[in-house]
Amino acid sequence: MSNTTKAPSKLDYEQIQKLEFNPELASKTTSGFVQGKIGHKIERAVVNSTTDDYSYFDGSNLLMTIRVTYATSSKEEVNSAERIA
Repeated sequence: MSNTTKAPSKLDYEQIQKLEFNPELASKTTSGFVQGKIGHKIERAVVNSTTDDYSYFDGSNLLMTIRVTYATSSKEEVNSAERIA
């Protein structure tokens, strides 16, 4: 049993399957952040040659900012990712 106080869903398995199906893609998938809702966007800000900040927005509301630090300025290898806002 899970350790949560969240109320269980009142949907049965057939209703859940209908909710999971994406008719636009004809597949059973979970949407990504940008695909999940009109108005979602991600903006990249270069901090320096090895660090970028990615800010996630719902319209004009900032939801969070993730700072990604790379091993070198070529940005081929990620050293770390941290939520900073």
